[in-house]
Amino acid sequence: PVIGAIFKATPTLNFYANVGKGFETPTMIEISFSDTSGNGPNLNLKPATSTNIEVGSKWIVSDTTRANIALFNINTENEIVTQSGGTYTTYRNAGKTTRQGAEISAETLLSNNLSLFAAYTYLDATFDSGSSFNPGSAIPGTYRTQLYAEAAWKYQPLGFQTALEMRHNSKVYVDDANTASADEYTIFSVRGHLRQKYKDWTVTEYARLDNLFDEKYVGSVRVNDTNSRYYEPAPGRNWILSVKASHNF
Repeated sequence: PVIGAIFKATPTLNFYANVGKGFETPTMIEISFSDTSGNGPNLNLKPATSTNIEVGSKWIVSDTTRANIALFNINTENEIVTQSGGTYTTYRNAGKTTRQGAEISAETLLSNNLSLFAAYTYLDATFDSGSSFNPGSAIPGTYRTQLYAEAAWKYQPLGFQTALEMRHNSKVYVDDANTASADEYTIFSVRGHLRQKYKDWTVTEYARLDNLFDEKYVGSVRVNDTNSRYYEPAPGRNWILSVKASHNF
């Protein structure tokens, strides 16, 4: 069940609040093995239940600018977490966990078809005092802070658009005890595309260059890996080129 309410303070500013309940059953993969030797299914794994609360505001600042903010709190019981990553990955219930934080975003259109966008997320995700292990430690695999920003520009006569992107992720823990972690990183990317129309045909050329400055960073982690092989490197500088054609009948 979910219930929500909206209060329109002005025609361009509103406030909202939502409360909901969540229910997550274990997947077939999560109940496949009771231990790393693969001995039988994990039939003791319980479903996770949660209570989700969110309050926020949406504001149209002007004809060219808008902003959003959301504050959230999620309390979960019997959260399903990774126990190990040996021969077989197994899962268990972590007891109680808490996630609370904020999300803020803003976008604006400037002169000469230049636009700016930014989004920031703060997340405090922890095993709480009711957890069966490591109360107060951060839930591994969750980033405390994330930031995304881009500056985009378009030239309508040529059907051309381009943008410079920035993405930052904070340090992330990789085990329940928070004894190991992957460092924070910041990467930049650039994208662009052209679009042409020929009668009933539309042709689009797209190019993207990721990790512009060839940063070396951990792209993903293996939580609680038995052999301490937690880290999976991200690609270095890489690019994509594509051409798409469509026809309207």
